[in-house]
Amino acid sequence: FGSSPDDRLPAIFFMFWPAFFRLLGFSIEHAQRLQFALWFTAGGFAMYILMCCLTRSEVARIGATILYLFNFYQEPIWQGLNIANLSAYVALPLLLAVTIRALRGGSVLRHAAVFALVTVIGSGIAANPPMVLVALIPVPLYLILFMGARFIQADELAIRRALQFGGLA
Repeated sequence: FGSSPDDRLPAIFFMFWPAFFRLLGFSIEHAQRLQFALWFTAGGFAMYILMCCLTRSEVARIGATILYLFNFYQEPIWQGLNIANLSAYVALPLLLAVTIRALRGGSVLRHAAVFALVTVIGSGIAANPPMVLVALIPVPLYLILFMGARFIQADELAIRRALQFGGLA
């Protein structure tokens, strides 16, 4: 189903890190440990950035980040270092954060460029085609709900901004 398991083109960004650590002279075991630490830390930063967009409470930010990092549901991801799930684990909070910030103000073009760069981090999601469908839900759903709420409020400028961002991103 989907693409060939030998086709790892979507995982180039994911596979770059252990190759980079090997290039620096680390053993295979240490390169894998460093990759684990990198993705684990990146997931924490991603959730913290998302929470910065959602709340001003430092306790809520740190609490949500800790829950995200140490969620028992994540165990299968770490056991096999699942490329698609780890990419989604890091990229989705970042994509939502960029979308929220873009719709609040600032340069739509700049936010769309950041969105595009974050999709490189999430490119490993395509290593598992069914995971792509799951990953496609949050950002478009947020845009649709945002535009629906702004339509009710008759805020044409916000709807236009959301359409511009959605079209560019």
